[in-house]
Amino acid sequence: MESDKKSRQSLDGDIVPIRRGVAIYKIHASPFYMARVLNPSRKPKYVVRSTKETSRIQARIVAEEIAQQIQSTSKLEVVPRDMQFRHFAEIALKTARSDVERGSRNPLYAKDLKYNLESKTYGLDQFFGQMDVRQISVKDYADFSRKLMETHPNLSPSVHGALRSAFRNVMKVALYDGVISQVPAPPKLNEGKHSPRPFFRFHPLVAKDEDQYKNLIQTARKIETESHIVRGIPITSELGDIIIFTTHTFLRPTVSELYALTHQDVTIEANPQRLLLTVKKGKTGYRVSNTMPAAVDLYKRMVERLDQKPKPTDFVFLPAYKNRTTARTIIMRQFAYLLKQCGLEVDPYTNLSHSMYSLRHTALCMRLVLSDGTVNMEVLARNAGTSLDMLTQFYLKYLPMTRELARNLQSFGDGGA
Repeated sequence: MESDKKSRQSLDGDIVPIRRGVAIYKIHASPFYMARVLNPSRKPKYVVRSTKETSRIQARIVAEEIAQQIQSTSKLEVVPRDMQFRHFAEIALKTARSDVERGSRNPLYAKDLKYNLESKTYGLDQFFGQMDVRQISVKDYADFSRKLMETHPNLSPSVHGALRSAFRNVMKVALYDGVISQVPAPPKLNEGKHSPRPFFRFHPLVAKDEDQYKNLIQTARKIETESHIVRGIPITSELGDIIIFTTHTFLRPTVSELYALTHQDVTIEANPQRLLLTVKKGKTGYRVSNTMPAAVDLYKRMVERLDQKPKPTDFVFLPAYKNRTTARTIIMRQFAYLLKQCGLEVDPYTNLSHSMYSLRHTALCMRLVLSDGTVNMEVLARNAGTSLDMLTQFYLKYLPMTRELARNLQSFGDGGA
């Protein structure tokens, strides 16, 4: 009978689900299995394609490939401009620049955010730019991270961390605008791969004749008397002063901390003897940092050497250079020259390159070691503008146990054994 005749488009058997949103089935019109894939960003929501396979096993494999292609392509389809990741990234960057202008953010904050968003090497915009923020998931960020590790395997954990932070900042804008209900939590795929911070070994970590920090100071004082010139600029006593000052103040050798310091930011205090340094726009914001006693004597000698009393607004280091980036570049070049003279370009213990930042790392390690374990870690972290977690991850766990810590480990308390 005519009514018993099967329609060519009707199902030939059951629909076979593969996973959520993906299934295969056959119709009477074709010997091949069809793949049905859910694509929420389109209307109709389901995309149907032939697998060109008569075998159910092979059809399942092809259906997965089709689904992957459709779902990855859908992320790149043009979505409304005001729903694209790029749109919210522009708002996040504009907000960051406003924060910098108001002084509530470090000047480098907006610059770093822009680089992490727009870098041609690994910027977020290349991967997420045209994607619909409503569709972005944790899996999408995991895919981005895996691709990044394949194409740029040498990126440090700190770079991955900066990218995660930038991603969250953009998604928070979408959250505050009511576009999404929650911010995806990007996975920390590089957890546990932190590298130690290279610092200059000092006595008693090493023998006195192997003291790298002492070698650095002595060589700096030597070459300043021998009129060494780097890029047309002679090395003066300021190089040695900066090395000692940085090591005894815990300041970062950056434009916003060490090179931003003016004389009105320095106060000499007693009981205990120290400098109080006002860091206005440091990496972690405003703070007042206490120094070690050696910084006081050094600062007094520096002021006494000046031809006239400095103005409160004069910079402490290289005051003739109003452009602080230029001042930093001069010292960085001279320091690199000094490292070469000392044979300390690379830290033999970590095989990592030394830089001006190694002085800050040395300062923190000196406090941890020379205090015989009595320094309050939380106070040290707050004073240096860092965190207790950073001290533990990057410094403490790579340092040998001091004699005092060993005594503490072996102690039985007042009650004896």
